[in-house]
Amino acid sequence: MNSLSYKIGLGYFIIIILNISIAIFAVYHINQLSEPIDQILKENYRNIKSAEQMKEALTSQEMIQLTMVERGMDSSLVNNFRHHKTEFNNWHENAVNGISLPREPVILDSLKLLYSNYLQKSDSLQNFILCDMTYKESKSYHFIIILPLATEINLLCVQMKELNEQAIFNADNKARGISFQANALIGTFSVFAILFSIIAGIYFTQSIIRPVNKTTETVRKIRRGQFNQKIPITTNDEIAELGIEFNRMTDRLDKHIRDVSGLKKLDQMKSDFMSTISHEFKTPLTSINLTIDILLNQKAEQLSSQQKELLILAKEDCTRLTNFARELLELSKLESGTKPMHFEKINISDLIDFSMQPFKIMREQKSITINVKLNPVDIELKGDRNNLSRVISNMLDNAINHSKQGGRIDISASQENDNLRFSIADQGVGIPAQSIDLVFDKFIQVGSARKKGNIGLGLAICKEIISMHKGKIWVESELGKGSTFIFTIPFGL
Repeated sequence: MNSLSYKIGLGYFIIIILNISIAIFAVYHINQLSEPIDQILKENYRNIKSAEQMKEALTSQEMIQLTMVERGMDSSLVNNFRHHKTEFNNWHENAVNGISLPREPVILDSLKLLYSNYLQKSDSLQNFILCDMTYKESKSYHFIIILPLATEINLLCVQMKELNEQAIFNADNKARGISFQANALIGTFSVFAILFSIIAGIYFTQSIIRPVNKTTETVRKIRRGQFNQKIPITTNDEIAELGIEFNRMTDRLDKHIRDVSGLKKLDQMKSDFMSTISHEFKTPLTSINLTIDILLNQKAEQLSSQQKELLILAKEDCTRLTNFARELLELSKLESGTKPMHFEKINISDLIDFSMQPFKIMREQKSITINVKLNPVDIELKGDRNNLSRVISNMLDNAINHSKQGGRIDISASQENDNLRFSIADQGVGIPAQSIDLVFDKFIQVGSARKKGNIGLGLAICKEIISMHKGKIWVESELGKGSTFIFTIPFGL
């Protein structure tokens, strides 16, 4: 099979070969360019420096001898003269070791001979000064005998320096020539490689894009509802395999769409049923509840104790059904997005205090301690006060119901980046791990959460309210140690 990976691999192989060729060509010419540069740095520069240092040492010796002529002999002057003599000889030896030009040996031999003669004459001058030669005679001897030698030595040093500078100049010209030639050749070769890569890239790209464009056009038709579309198979590569699988997918998609349409209708029927039931329950339940109240309040003396007990039980059932209808209707509105939200600025501390008030007697009966921790203390956010209070009340009701006698509940609110993080933690029995993902589902009561009058809609309503605030709600629990219900809401609603 002439696969897509083969086509792409062939294109990459050609580009890699071109790049390797350019790299080898460039490395070869750079190596040629580095030869004169190495020569400049290692040989000629060392002898330029040696010539300068010998000249400097000789100048220092001349200054010392003039001082001797003017002031007379001094041991420090003699020591300094010898020190510079050592320096001159060391630099001369360094220059000999760095000989790289044909004329350098002649210059260095001449330097050695002249400097030896210079030292002999300098020793003679110093002896004359010690033997009380007059100032005029000493100065004349230096001027006539020693100074011409020093001048000649300086000239030879200058010659050696200029000779090496010329060599550097020549090497630099050679390097520039090689560089220009290399740049021209590499540039030409690179232009050819680029043109070839562009042509090859266009060819390979078109061979890949053409079937992809056909696939894209087919997808657009399917998006417009033409689910009977098929991708034409014109190649024998991965794109063709994709087309075959895509055609199979459209067949399955057409079938699933018909199934999904039926499920949507069923889900809508369920929502409509829940809403209708809730509405239909409210009116008769209100009437029944009112009738029971009239019987219990106005006809109590005509009823037997058994009749009263039955009426009280009936009223409790009516209340439970009324709460069920109310919660069912509210959940239906939340799910359909028809429940209005009134967003306003809320102080979290005030919201917690308001939500805790209905549970005062309940927590006192169980001797439960509630700790509230706010960070920072004055947290404010924009939200629906009544609905958020309902979420907190539901979480607090669960925490109190599942706490042991004398237990503790921790309420915490803090700012995390751009979100409010709110949590209520209890020390109750906890939730089994396999049930944690179910607690926010409708009509679900997990473990000890099952109790009379609880229909399992509270946490489902909480989840929908938090979703309306663009937040998240979840629970963390460990069996036997308690549960922590947490939600986060962005501040910038």
